[in-house]
Amino acid sequence: MLKNKKTLCVIWCVFLALALTGCQTIARITPTPTKTPRPPATATATSTPTGTPMPTGTPVPTPTPNPTDAPTPSPTDTPVPAPTDTPLPTNTPPSAPTPTPAPPPTDTPVPTPSVDFKVITQRMLSIEENQGCQGLHDIFIKVIDINGNALDGIVLRVDDPAGGQVEVVTGEKGPGKAEFPMFNGVYVVRVLRDANREYTSEVTRWLDSVQPTIEDLWNGGYCQADERTYEECAELRELGKGYLCSGHYSYEVVFQRQW
Repeated sequence: MLKNKKTLCVIWCVFLALALTGCQTIARITPTPTKTPRPPATATATSTPTGTPMPTGTPVPTPTPNPTDAPTPSPTDTPVPAPTDTPLPTNTPPSAPTPTPAPPPTDTPVPTPSVDFKVITQRMLSIEENQGCQGLHDIFIKVIDINGNALDGIVLRVDDPAGGQVEVVTGEKGPGKAEFPMFNGVYVVRVLRDANREYTSEVTRWLDSVQPTIEDLWNGGYCQADERTYEECAELRELGKGYLCSGHYSYEVVFQRQW
């Protein structure tokens, strides 16, 4: 019995020794740290972000919102102005070009007349005006100004081929008028002067009371009075005084002042 107790005591001591040895070994081994589990990855929300769950026991940090994850405010609708009706263009004719104003006229110098008085009329009166073939035998003279007004007091001179000279004055036979009787002769007329000054003047053609030109006779109706042809009238004219109207021819003469 005692032997059994000794044996049991030895076994128990061995067990204790082994137990102490094992504990020392275990004490020298560094315990493996417990790994903190990593939170699962979460998809980035396009709307409102949600917090990432943290491991149990660890304080959950306050999530910081991502600027790109901040909600975008809805744009304010800008009112579109209502369209206005644009009037259609009318067919407006193109405006006429503005005329270029003409330069002001320059004063054209008035030429000095070559003479003071010009002959504007010198004709033989028709047979009716002369009161028939045996009618008048006068030079009827009239003097006017540049505007056609009668001029009195103008002295004229009547010359014949022989050198005879006779003066007549306007106003004696009416306003601006003078007369000279022809007696079977040929004459020219010119203006001489008035009471204040001498004048220069054109001179009439020869005014013939004996043998007028065939043109004067024909134009005055002297040839046609007896139904003569132009050739017959020219032949009678060449025969001289007495074959037609025998010196009874008259003339009209008009002088006009040029200023």
